[in-house]
Amino acid sequence: MQRISKFVLCLEAVVLVYFTAVGLVGSYTVVTNGAVFATATAAAALFCLFGGWRVLVAFLFGDRRAARNVWRGWWYASSLGAVAAVGALLALAASILPGPTEGLLLPLVYGVIFVPTFVHLSAEVWLRAV
Repeated sequence: MQRISKFVLCLEAVVLVYFTAVGLVGSYTVVTNGAVFATATAAAALFCLFGGWRVLVAFLFGDRRAARNVWRGWWYASSLGAVAAVGALLALAASILPGPTEGLLLPLVYGVIFVPTFVHLSAEVWLRAV
């Protein structure tokens, strides 16, 4: 069962490579053409994205212990990114923040695609016995 779960995480990682590339290009575009707040949002999204990949790679090339030994800051960044992505999506879906703020939240909304993989990874690392 553990091998199947790790294999599924590998497949998820392969799929997320494309979305990571799109996110990097999109964030670069926002940083070069955006306002200060949009740039800060894109930079935060990139930091969270890097943290998520750091933890995922540690687990895929190591084991649970390797992923647990990753600096806690990367785990916190990934968790914050997942919560921010879901919050931004809900805010835009409910039209709580209309107008120019939509552009500020878009880098975070695209992060929703990474949330199921992060939840799967977190459950695999923290909810199973070592």
